[in-house]
Amino acid sequence: MRVAARTKTQSRRLSWGAGLAGVGLTASVAFGLAVGPASAHAMPRATQACTSCKTTTQPPTGCSTCQTKPPASGCGCHTPPPPPTCPAGTTAVSVINPMTRSVAIPGDGNFQLTVSSTAQGQVFSFSIPTSAHRAAVRVIVTGGTAGSSVVTYDSSNGHPEGIAADGPLHAPVNSAGKFADLTRIDFCLKTTKY
Repeated sequence: MRVAARTKTQSRRLSWGAGLAGVGLTASVAFGLAVGPASAHAMPRATQACTSCKTTTQPPTGCSTCQTKPPASGCGCHTPPPPPTCPAGTTAVSVINPMTRSVAIPGDGNFQLTVSSTAQGQVFSFSIPTSAHRAAVRVIVTGGTAGSSVVTYDSSNGHPEGIAADGPLHAPVNSAGKFADLTRIDFCLKTTKY
């Protein structure tokens, strides 16, 4: 009987150990999936969908903070478009609600984005240091409801290897005849030889 009791106790211990190991593995897999890379976006889509009404709708009256559903004033937020399709062999880097800052290049350093206000509207410049080993071959600029403009740097305009710096650039002209406020800038970057 003693042997049977010992076996039962061991089996209970093994059962607890197996249960805890199973919970640990499940948590590890769930955590790994939760923090794993989902896309080349700088920000998750759920976060992008919740943006300030000031930069995403007209008129901005009564909106000052991020809204997850339209407030009573009739102002609401929209989901931004998916990232652009970049040429084969390039990396897409998206900047939502651009401001002056350092922007991470996936796997290889940072570049500088500078946003300024002018009498005509917002403009921006970018500068990729040589140490980042990247050049822009396409820049897509989105401004509110005014749409997007595309700047391409290739052999047709004297930049067969792309370009490391440019500016001032701007979003399309809005209905008021000024540059639309910048809401998103997408960079298509390629590896350089220098």
